[in-house]
Amino acid sequence: MNRSGMDRSRSSEAMVKHKQPSKEEVREWLRTEIARRRPPPDPVQIRRELAWEPAPAPAPAPALQAVKPFRTTAR
Repeated sequence: MNRSGMDRSRSSEAMVKHKQPSKEEVREWLRTEIARRRPPPDPVQIRRELAWEPAPAPAPAPALQAVKPFRTTAR
């Protein structure tokens, strides 16, 4: 067999053998797939993060209710 025939067989073997991806490559692929499939953020959230609209005022704290004193003496 001539040299070019050997080179072709080696290159075809190299094409058939698949390289096992590393953990880092798999994790990066998974991150990009999740990010690609994630729905876009809510417009309200985008405006809030860009400070285009003021954040809603926090609700006022509820008034404290009167608490009956604890009796320490027996009746």
